[in-house]
Amino acid sequence: MRILYKYFKNFLRNLRRDLYSLLGKNFKRGTYKFGKYPFGIQIIGFTSLAKGVGESVRSHIRVIDILGFNNSVIDLKKKESFKLKNSYKYNLFHINADLVPEMYFKLGKKFLGNKYNIGFWLWELEKFPVKWENSFNYFDEIWVCSDFIYSCL
Repeated sequence: MRILYKYFKNFLRNLRRDLYSLLGKNFKRGTYKFGKYPFGIQIIGFTSLAKGVGESVRSHIRVIDILGFNNSVIDLKKKESFKLKNSYKYNLFHINADLVPEMYFKLGKKFLGNKYNIGFWLWELEKFPVKWENSFNYFDEIWVCSDFIYSCL
């Protein structure tokens, strides 16, 4: 498990650079696969929420779109979003550690299985609660956006 701070843009930039170096200038959106999955990112969060956590996920969606990556979005506030097929190798979860068990229950083990799962966590607590520690187990990486959050982990 890696905990990364301020690496989202670099992750995507490097991924795009690697694709260009492998595929040349003929890189086209939606045409390449990694194993059985097409290249892209599934973004899961509260996209319709009019709060900071909603704006955070919407900002990441804009960056992913600008860089030209395939993506699909699951809004955890809308039940119809759960019917979407998870066809990409990467999952980016914009939910905090306290909601991870509930999210896992809603989406199911199959949704996270054989995928690279990234958690993006935001909160304002000085100490990471012990009861949330199990939430690390669902992810390959945790991304945070501030020194404060990083120091709590």
